[in-house]
Amino acid sequence: MIRKYFFIGALFLMITNTLKAQVGVNTTNPVATLDVTAWKTDGSTAEGIIAPRLDRKALNDKESMYGAVQTGAIVYVSNVSTGAATGQSVNVSTVGYYYFDGQLWQIFKDEPWNLSGTTVQATSNTQNIYQMAKVGIGINAPTTALDIVSNNQDDYYDDINIRTFTNNTYTPSIFLKKSRGTLASPQNLQSGDIIGGLSFSGMHNNSISDFSTAITATYRGDGTTNLSNVYFYTSGINRMEIDENGNVGIGNFPDNPSSKLEVDGAYTNRTAYNAGATSAPYLIDFTVSNLAYTSGNASGNFYLQGLKDGGKYVLAVQGAPSGTAAFTVVSPLTVRIANNQATVANTHTLYNIIVMGTIVYIYPVVGFD
Repeated sequence: MIRKYFFIGALFLMITNTLKAQVGVNTTNPVATLDVTAWKTDGSTAEGIIAPRLDRKALNDKESMYGAVQTGAIVYVSNVSTGAATGQSVNVSTVGYYYFDGQLWQIFKDEPWNLSGTTVQATSNTQNIYQMAKVGIGINAPTTALDIVSNNQDDYYDDINIRTFTNNTYTPSIFLKKSRGTLASPQNLQSGDIIGGLSFSGMHNNSISDFSTAITATYRGDGTTNLSNVYFYTSGINRMEIDENGNVGIGNFPDNPSSKLEVDGAYTNRTAYNAGATSAPYLIDFTVSNLAYTSGNASGNFYLQGLKDGGKYVLAVQGAPSGTAAFTVVSPLTVRIANNQATVANTHTLYNIIVMGTIVYIYPVVGFD
């Protein structure tokens, strides 16, 4: 009789829960479809819900049992040394909780970022990571819009890799754009505004705040023109400028070099070009260096190659015999030579060469003994 009453009571409870469409475990007042309340809170029992535990092979074997109607099913994969990462289990490669998305088993993942200044994972677009407009990779408290930190990690942890696969001419690019005003109401730049830069800094004197090497672009227009220059810094000092007109200045000088190349200080050709001596005509290739020398016969014909308008060149002829040299250049260049006298035997002769337009001016200096 007691068993009969118990059965009737259990049946009544099931019917009641069915009518309410809510099931309670350890509670008579469920507030959700399934409401599980801890049985004890004194630490004497283990509490929790355990999903079905399967190894990967078991999940492989059940593949035909899962379809669209099983979307949302949850299992715990306890072993991935069995079975294979294939079919619906193609993403099952580590132990953990997985859910079925209607086609594949997907692992439950942690959030990819934390709330700024904490180790709490961000789960909503209203949280600080968005409000503060700062993203930290490898750091909980980013100090810039994008802050990447590699703390004693492998080298690739602080690398940025941009790859493009395309059949057109597009290439990976980084764009730095600057304007005055606001996003809603942008305004033209003013002369002297820095457009952007790239800085390299290293720890020294217990500080890493100052840049050591940098490249910066500065606006040089009036707000209506597209004029800008580029500064190159090393050791924190401006070493070179390319101005808005394409003029290049190297060394310690004020802004805006006045010619295509302005050098404050001496410059040196690293090596002179040894043209050798085979047989006339002797080829002198000035694309190798502005300074060339040859042991060819001073009375031979010298074929000058690589001459450029505005270029200055020096040729040293070190041949022993005396003679008067002849010179050939590529059209439309023509040669004008002053004081083309015979060289002195067993001495060297220098030929100073200057190109202006299409005229190659040559002036020899003989008798270097």
